[in-house]
Amino acid sequence: MKAHLLEHGIATEIHYPVPPHQQEGYQDVFKATDNYPIASMIHATELSLPISLVHTVEDVRYVASCINTFR
Repeated sequence: MKAHLLEHGIATEIHYPVPPHQQEGYQDVFKATDNYPIASMIHATELSLPISLVHTVEDVRYVASCINTFR
């Protein structure tokens, strides 16, 4: 999806590149042996879409249209 959107001029990002339970700042909260499969799955499949007050309704429709053509 990321590559597909980029081909259509839509930049995306991975908002949190490291899941919370694997972040260094949380080492005292999460044990190394803890397993969070849902958090890991969400992390592996989430994608941040462009969002801003300057985007028009047409911009939003274009992004939605491109998402709908992804196979």
